[in-house]
Amino acid sequence: MLDGWSGVTWHRHVSLVVRFVDKTGVVIERFLGIIQVPEEDHTASALKRAIEEYLRVAGIQLEKQCCHSYNGSSVLCKTLSDLREVFLEENKSAYYIHCLSHQLQMTFVEVGKANIDICMLFIFLDGLRDLFKDTAIILKDPLKEEELAKVLKSANAFSAVFTSERLLYHDAIVSLIAGYSVVIDLLELAFDCEFCRDHELNLFKSSEWVYTFDFALSLHLMRDILSLTDEISQLLEMRENEMEKAVSLAGGVNQKLGDLRDHGWEVLYSEVSSFCEKNEIEVPDMAAMHPGRHRHRKRGRKITNFQYYHDEVFLSVVETQMKEINKQFTETNASLILCIAAMNPRNSFFSFNKEKMVCFAQFFPREFLPEEIGMLDNELEKYITDMRSSPDFKDLDGIAKLAEKLVLMQRVEVYPLVYRVIKLALIVPIAAPAIERVVLLGKVVKKWVSARLGNEWLNDCLVTYIEQDIFCDIGNEVIIKQFESFKSSVEQN
Repeated sequence: MLDGWSGVTWHRHVSLVVRFVDKTGVVIERFLGIIQVPEEDHTASALKRAIEEYLRVAGIQLEKQCCHSYNGSSVLCKTLSDLREVFLEENKSAYYIHCLSHQLQMTFVEVGKANIDICMLFIFLDGLRDLFKDTAIILKDPLKEEELAKVLKSANAFSAVFTSERLLYHDAIVSLIAGYSVVIDLLELAFDCEFCRDHELNLFKSSEWVYTFDFALSLHLMRDILSLTDEISQLLEMRENEMEKAVSLAGGVNQKLGDLRDHGWEVLYSEVSSFCEKNEIEVPDMAAMHPGRHRHRKRGRKITNFQYYHDEVFLSVVETQMKEINKQFTETNASLILCIAAMNPRNSFFSFNKEKMVCFAQFFPREFLPEEIGMLDNELEKYITDMRSSPDFKDLDGIAKLAEKLVLMQRVEVYPLVYRVIKLALIVPIAAPAIERVVLLGKVVKKWVSARLGNEWLNDCLVTYIEQDIFCDIGNEVIIKQFESFKSSVEQN
């Protein structure tokens, strides 16, 4: 799994995470390190060579990958997309599934950020989260403390959305539409407060923009898009328990996005106009020319407000989301997901489907020889009878628990081909918490370490911080001896 990072001091880096199943049947995800995208060559082939060399040193053969996933930043998105195609072309046993497929709404958020107005919306929402989480607000003017307390009390109805451990953007947008005036009052007071720079940055970036039609349109448009994907996103987060239902809904979501594209503008524009009128936001004349900074990308000519808001924002964002859901749920990806769902041991293996499990094995010809496919079919007959009759395998919830139990009860030797299928299912990156963990903790390290100190130092800091559970088990004596050996080596040289 790859994740692209970019920043002022980080330039272009790619983080590398591997997923595997250990000898006890436990799924392990480990952050290997970061790879700097070559400055002189940003092509997919150059990045592929860098990744192959990194994995070669780590003792991992790239051609043995079974599934892979990317969460590309806007800077590296094109390079990672090209890299994905190269890997898929060279390895027919490799399959791509976005590492945030289990959080479909987060994927739509990232895709939507390609539009500057949508990007500004999510910058603002992140800023609000910082604001609501900062309980120690110190006003420069003590006379406004009472006013602030009153506003915060009014905001209590929806502040929980912004203070939850994970910001749910759909719920945040709905709350913001309902409590816009209260949020504006809070912002005006907040700008008089002594926030730390990180907190005020996201808010000040969009402080003037929140009073514009552009903001109102982005707010309502993303509400409509995320509301369409809310149910399927929740189902995917349940992993294999609800995958089959989620896949069946995917086609319906795409159809609804198509209906929104073809027939949704008038309703959306009416709602946005009413919102603007209620909150004293100026609605631009759709027939007037849009400001010169927004020129038609191809012809270099000025366009009207209607052309900009309808074509450049509304249609562009909706069509991009339609392309994304088509990419997420290709025929191959949908089949993989349905096959995985058939392995779920929940409710006494209620979802078990022998044909789907055999079909899943056929996706990986390097792992299963043709004659083994026939043996797998026979093995599955004995396997399911054993599983449903054995009390040791009752009340299991999820394939991960099933794999651990198969190892514990020594059924791996009895059903080696079935276990091989289950292991492959576990490494399909439908959910990738390690990527999310790397991104979150990487931001912390980013504040401490400058890339100017060198990629090796940055990489070492990231590995030791992100994989703390490993390094916590290493005693001080071992560390001291290691440093002493380094010192001796340096002195000898």
